[in-house]
Amino acid sequence: MSSSTGKNQNPVNDDAWQPDQAVVFNQPDQPQPTAKSQSPVKASQPLNQSSIWPNIASRLELLIQELRTIIQIINQPSLADRQTINSPTQPSDDDNKTIEGYFDGEQMVTTTGQAYAVPANYASKSKLVVGDSLKLTIGPRGRFIYKQVNPVERRRLVASLEQAPDGNYYAVHKHQRWRLLKASVSYFRAQPGDRIAIVLPRDLPANFAALENLVAE
Repeated sequence: MSSSTGKNQNPVNDDAWQPDQAVVFNQPDQPQPTAKSQSPVKASQPLNQSSIWPNIASRLELLIQELRTIIQIINQPSLADRQTINSPTQPSDDDNKTIEGYFDGEQMVTTTGQAYAVPANYASKSKLVVGDSLKLTIGPRGRFIYKQVNPVERRRLVASLEQAPDGNYYAVHKHQRWRLLKASVSYFRAQPGDRIAIVLPRDLPANFAALENLVAE
């Protein structure tokens, strides 16, 4: 009797597992992970364009100012240029050198015997003949300017154009011949055998003649 009484005195634990119950493991009350929490990579934050553009604009403005400063420095004349510009001794017409002489067919020869080359194109177009007086003006920078100041008396002849083996051209009249400037022959496009009008000094001996024109046959 006593043993049965003792068994009946023990209270029944309703939480105890019964053979006919399924096993349930208790889980801690934690929130289930979501897709965002499972990913270790955080989503990138959108760029704040309102704060980027002002910075770019200010930097561009600084670059533009620096470029303007560099351009001003480059365009400024150097110290030597400024001294040249401000120098009171600038070349003027008073610094020109004037020389006079006569034309010998190719050059201007002074009274002292010094010779200066006369451009063949100028001599051809001006139809200079031996004995013409010339004035040469030499500028401060070495520029040569010729001017015919006193032409001699002239005479004209009709001659034939010939070319020598050395390439020089000659005007031939009867038993006389005078050398011609190649520039004159080229200017008139004359060919050997052409009839040409030449100009000579009337009262002076000359080895050169000036080609005045072609003579039509």
